[in-house]
Amino acid sequence: ALPIYFIACDADVQVHTRLKDWREVKKNLAGGGGTDFRPVFHALATASNPADRPEVVVFATDGYGPAPERAPKGMETIWLITPGGRKAAEWGETIFLRDEDAA
Repeated sequence: ALPIYFIACDADVQVHTRLKDWREVKKNLAGGGGTDFRPVFHALATASNPADRPEVVVFATDGYGPAPERAPKGMETIWLITPGGRKAAEWGETIFLRDEDAA
């Protein structure tokens, strides 16, 4: 199985951990307030162990916050935008969730 890394952020990275199961996401949620996507991509791009640099990043967000101007090299990004949110960046794949998707 591929490793799953989870990052919770607001204006900075609050949690960066490896998950054994998706059910662990809820207990690792942290942060609040303003969001800045740049620290997350910086942390991933500069990880000391190259194995900790993901090929795919899935970002669940309302899209409000600054993102890097360009797509990070070697990291495909999928933006999952919550209902009422906006496009987070001009790069990556954006998927707008509907209210019924969140139920």
